[in-house]
Amino acid sequence: MVFQEELIKSLIRAKENIAIEYNQHSITYEQILRTSNKITKFLLDQGLSRETFVGVLMDDKVDLICSMIGIMNARCVFVPIDSKLPKDRLDKIVEEMKLEYLITSNTSNATLENVKNQYNLQHILRNDDVDLEYPKFEKDDSLYVYFTSGSTGTPKGIIGKNCSLIQFLQWQISEFEINDTCRVSQLISPYFDAFLRDVFIPLLTGGTVCIPFEEEDFFTPEKITQWIDQNEISMIHCVPSVFRIFGQHPRLGDHAFKNLKHIFLSGEKIIPTELRKWYDCFGNTIQLVNFYGATETTMIRSFYRIRPEDSSKQRIPIGAPIADTEILILDNEKKPVKALMTGDLYIVTDYMSKGYLNNVSLTNEKFIALNQDTDQEKIAFKTGDKGRVLPNNVIELLGREDRQVKLRGIRVELDEIENVLLKSNLIKNIVVVKKEENPGSDKAQNNGAGFTESLVAFVVEAEEGVSKKIDQYAQEYLPAYMLPSRYVAVKEFPLLSNGKIDLKKLETLMDSDTSEVVRPRNDIEEKLLAIWEEILGKQSISVVDSFQRMGGNSLSIMRLIAKIYTEFKVRISLSQLFKTLTIESQASFIQNATKDNIFKISKMEQKPFYPLSSSQKRMYFNYDLNREDTSYNLPIVFQMEDNVDLSKVESSFNKLIERHESLRTVFSFKNENIVQEIKETDKVKIAAITSNNMDQSIQDFIKPFDLNHGPLYRLGVITSNENERFLIFDIHHIICDGISQVNLFKDFLTLYYDQSLEKLTLQYSDYAEWENEFITNQEYIQQREFWLKAFEKDIPRLELPTSNDDEEFDTEGGSTSFAIANSQLKPLIHNVKEGDKITDFSVLYSLFVTFLVQLTGQEDIVVGIASSGRIQEEVEQIVGMFSKTLPIRSKLDTKNTFREITKDISAYLVEATSKQTYDLSDILMELNKKTENHIKHLFDVMFIYQNFDKKKLNDFAKDFTYFDFENKTAKYPLSLFINEEENEYRFTFEYASSVFTASDIDIIASQFRDFMTSILESVDTAIMDVIGGDHNTLESVEDDLTFNF
Repeated sequence: MVFQEELIKSLIRAKENIAIEYNQHSITYEQILRTSNKITKFLLDQGLSRETFVGVLMDDKVDLICSMIGIMNARCVFVPIDSKLPKDRLDKIVEEMKLEYLITSNTSNATLENVKNQYNLQHILRNDDVDLEYPKFEKDDSLYVYFTSGSTGTPKGIIGKNCSLIQFLQWQISEFEINDTCRVSQLISPYFDAFLRDVFIPLLTGGTVCIPFEEEDFFTPEKITQWIDQNEISMIHCVPSVFRIFGQHPRLGDHAFKNLKHIFLSGEKIIPTELRKWYDCFGNTIQLVNFYGATETTMIRSFYRIRPEDSSKQRIPIGAPIADTEILILDNEKKPVKALMTGDLYIVTDYMSKGYLNNVSLTNEKFIALNQDTDQEKIAFKTGDKGRVLPNNVIELLGREDRQVKLRGIRVELDEIENVLLKSNLIKNIVVVKKEENPGSDKAQNNGAGFTESLVAFVVEAEEGVSKKIDQYAQEYLPAYMLPSRYVAVKEFPLLSNGKIDLKKLETLMDSDTSEVVRPRNDIEEKLLAIWEEILGKQSISVVDSFQRMGGNSLSIMRLIAKIYTEFKVRISLSQLFKTLTIESQASFIQNATKDNIFKISKMEQKPFYPLSSSQKRMYFNYDLNREDTSYNLPIVFQMEDNVDLSKVESSFNKLIERHESLRTVFSFKNENIVQEIKETDKVKIAAITSNNMDQSIQDFIKPFDLNHGPLYRLGVITSNENERFLIFDIHHIICDGISQVNLFKDFLTLYYDQSLEKLTLQYSDYAEWENEFITNQEYIQQREFWLKAFEKDIPRLELPTSNDDEEFDTEGGSTSFAIANSQLKPLIHNVKEGDKITDFSVLYSLFVTFLVQLTGQEDIVVGIASSGRIQEEVEQIVGMFSKTLPIRSKLDTKNTFREITKDISAYLVEATSKQTYDLSDILMELNKKTENHIKHLFDVMFIYQNFDKKKLNDFAKDFTYFDFENKTAKYPLSLFINEEENEYRFTFEYASSVFTASDIDIIASQFRDFMTSILESVDTAIMDVIGGDHNTLESVEDDLTFNF
């Protein structure tokens, strides 16, 4: 198919239609054809040979469009030349092309002295209309040349091919069902190839090119919005920077853009959060599309229809390739990488450009042969971009390495910082750059390092003076090493001629930012300033300056903590210090760091009934929903030696019941409130069971409890066919947790072996009374704010791979799968912990969350964890329901290493665990107050780490051995239990059989085992470079499971 033939047919077919509207003038298709024919005839009469370069130097866009068509129809090559370019650059372009022909216009005074043959358009158009015989066009003809910047300083010319241009244009027309009613904005500069889309999409369909007024203030929200509406624009091509102007208009409403159907965005990163206001106004009525391509491969080569829910994603995908195109993600050996693994992005199509003008070596470097000398050989263009394929085959662009920096040896993605801070809604836009302090500067010398580096954030504020709030927000959501040390407020970003941000010019604004030095205002601030100067050296320090900005690093931070304690006798934790990085905030913390008794539990007077703790309330609510549910039973089984005395077992349990009030607790309603009552001591009854099937006998023993009458425990002895005896004890979770089970059986064994127990000073009812008092305290309110902040944005739903994707979750159908880690895992985990205050729990949790990222392709994930809830030392030996379930939201960037990810997650886990008193039920209740759509649960996956191994009870007794059995219920679709043993970890996947099959879990467990080894052997490699691995992790899962995307 040939471009000119299709265009000429359209110009003839739609001759009475309006082709261009410009400055209140309308030009018909017939006028366009007549004008362009005169230019074609003139060029042919000059004897120009095929594919001769003809430059066009003019400002009037109608003249330029007619000249472009006339040149192409003469089978010559159209070269648009920007008269505003510096003379030196214009001379280089002319020299590069050896340009001999140029069309100019009376509307522009610009000329090129070095071009021999220059023709005035107005003189050409004086000629009479004549019959014209077009030359014979070929699909491989050169059609246009566009210049882009070159790394050497010489502009690179890229030669467009005839069939490639028409292939793309017809694909877009067909894919988006564009017809003669389209009215297309012409917002793109004529000196970039995207201009061809603006012009030829409407001209090939009979639609109208709408050109705005040439006004300096046109690209303001009021002007551009009014123009779009008044001109009834139906389609817009633009860069996201232009979309931002009208897409975030403060007075945007659904009354606007009544005719607009499509907005095609390309050329820049789309910031997902910026789309939220747009979708709030318009929903799906106007289709936004992300276009991706390179001039070298002709216009656009992949596209993605953006959806409203994408506004909550970390990044907008570039989607899938257009027709007759392949997008490949390859490794350094030019081999395809696996799903979710990063690689270099290549484009393969028969509709490339012809490469670089007069630069064969660069063309050969960028356009490479894959599978060379085979029947699969094909030419691919290396874009220089990094990307990955998601499990649903959508392609995600991960940026270019030139936006990646190292700060104090740590790799930092500037894009990530920008994305996080944009979500604060305190700023409209942001660019983060790395600043280096010259070795000879006073500041660098004072720091003693000779060289300092930091991050500077340039921000367009949503309202004046919010930089301090941005810094506070950053401290909440970014690890310390990613915090900008300085914020520079600008009214707008300087732009390049193509509409993109001019980063080099932006950096020159750094030193223009002068901030007032705020001196100390009290004795504490004076002493802190002296400490800072001792550590950082004498320099101009403001009490509102960040310690890191002034040159502080990890070593100097530890010195600061020590000196603060020496001077003020106040201990400040590392995590707290990162929240108080200014002298002002540190002084405030020191001033308020007084001891209090808010966590002290007192012994209560005996009462007829007591309030429930938050955990108990949540447990009772679940019980009341389904009183036949046994998923909250906590059975435990021990095999007994022959010499065990059952009467002594019975008497020991009776003493336990007397010792722990929780075992005598029942629940009832008083004054419409659920309360707990402590009953008088009752005697335990041991059920005698004879078994032909041990597993079945255990399952039969596990029955629902009646929380209103009790008892809420059962004790039995199962005798097998081989006369082996098993002690089974079942108890409801509302009066017991995992640590309580250990406490109970330690106490039981102590009593059984005739040893004495210290009297308990507190009971669970005392804790429940304290907690109900604590929830009125300011500390509890602060914990509330932490959790609500974590879930203030859209809550992600984890799309687990499952064979039963249409089934509802059912707690009654459960099973388990065991996987013992090899002995090499522990030293590998200790390698991650080395030098950091990181626990085994943090490393194992990080492994699991990272595995879920690989398994689902999602990077924003919520997983439930269990914490002990025992924040006071005096409750350690009490039996009761202290355990808290915490919803941990993790946002991973797979460009980071596992060591980096673990540090970040560990810091967040420390913070979250310090807020564990605020219960999951309270979090859900508060979130549901703020949403119309009821939230039933925050997560589907649970992570439970148990370093209070029940098997260690064997150390206390030779006559009772812990016995493993399979649990037949599941509280969540998927839970991972990890028990720490002496030389290894025991992994147990508990799953709902209504969601997963046994085969699903076998695959997941196997992949997780291999995944852990791969990650832990490469902790300093970017996660995305590891998760594809050599273990076929995702690939084999995909073979067997259905991904719910």
